[in-house]
Amino acid sequence: MLHRLRKRIEGKTVEEQIKEYRDYQKFERVWDKKYGELLQKDPTMSWEKANEILGDKNWPGPINCVNPFRPTGLFETMVSRVCPYTIKGFLYYQGESDDHKPDSYYTLLTSLIRLWREKWGDDELPFIIVQLPMFKYAADPDYKHWCKIREAQMRAYKTVKNTGIAVISDCGEFNEIHPKNKVPVGERLCLQAEKLFYGMDVKAFGPIYKSLEYKNGGIELSFDHAENGFVVKGEAQGFEIAGKDEEFVKADITINGSKIFIKSDAVEKPLYARYNWFNYCEVTIFNETGIPLAPFRTEK
Repeated sequence: MLHRLRKRIEGKTVEEQIKEYRDYQKFERVWDKKYGELLQKDPTMSWEKANEILGDKNWPGPINCVNPFRPTGLFETMVSRVCPYTIKGFLYYQGESDDHKPDSYYTLLTSLIRLWREKWGDDELPFIIVQLPMFKYAADPDYKHWCKIREAQMRAYKTVKNTGIAVISDCGEFNEIHPKNKVPVGERLCLQAEKLFYGMDVKAFGPIYKSLEYKNGGIELSFDHAENGFVVKGEAQGFEIAGKDEEFVKADITINGSKIFIKSDAVEKPLYARYNWFNYCEVTIFNETGIPLAPFRTEK
């Protein structure tokens, strides 16, 4: 990312970069005003159509030494300004803008946690991650890249000390990247902090995949935080199963107390299972806390 930035600004003075970005900001203000007027006339107006009518917005503008979206930009202009003021911990909700490079997200996130703790002079500062909700733009296919971001976030929780995770897959909205239902997000972050860092006896977790067992031509899945079984809202769905070819098909689901058994007549020798491995889908399986079963795949 830094290499690409250097290539973009090669040969440009700081003054030229500042003017380039300030010109873009003027253009953006006019564009946003006109876009708002279009939305008032047609609330279903797509981003693509607006760009056709108004000209390409080219957001977030020229990536140079003053654009806040440059690599390290938000850290340099915001986070570094409050280091090392007294702090109790971090609540971190991010990941959407990394969906085009999900395979590097675990490295980026764990590096960020390590860096921030170093900057605050405390390598045990609590860090609670919000796992991305369900989301997909109506015009896009389901690329399944948000699935990888969620997986990386869960992996970070499991491998980095003094971290927590708020699972909010049920709080997402179709075609709306900024979901309106924010109260459960805050409540689940609060529960995580109370349990993990304030020592309070609260139920802060929904079910999280633990292990599997092959039996009776299917796969039996076990979970943490499911001691009292599952609560199904509507029809239980979202499980898929595959053999060694990793061609996943929809699985039949049987819930047995704290375990879930899945099977499909289309898969003779099942090896892999996954749950809600979509950018967007219905969320139907919870535990008694009302927190949903976290998405997962067993092959990783």
